[in-house]
Amino acid sequence: MKNKRSALPWHVAIFSVYPAFALWAHNIGQVGFAATYRAILASFLLGIGLLLLSWLWLRDWPRAGILATLLLGLFFSYGHVYSFIGKAQAFGFLIGRHRFLAIFWVILAGVAIWWVAKKLKAADAITTGLNFMASF
Repeated sequence: MKNKRSALPWHVAIFSVYPAFALWAHNIGQVGFAATYRAILASFLLGIGLLLLSWLWLRDWPRAGILATLLLGLFFSYGHVYSFIGKAQAFGFLIGRHRFLAIFWVILAGVAIWWVAKKLKAADAITTGLNFMASF
């Protein structure tokens, strides 16, 4: 019998609040917790909201959790990638601009949605792995 508790996507809650906690930890000398609880709460609500919307569409908790985690990863990594590529050029185009990166990010989100909805196999195993990773 499969362990249903491991197939529940509680990793979404942990991955959603991690960026806010990481930012607070990086600035702990300058910012108290009282200044960060709203960001933590907003991140948590964003993650749970994405999870619920994904579940309403997919009707499968493991798949909904994987999709929500992928979309959260895209959301929270956009600014870091934008800062990293900065003034990078490809084929004479400055790719470090929002007009190019945002289009690429929307395409990545579309591919993630398509992959989870149509091609993903073994969602329970992936959810168990994500839960394990989130616990550390």
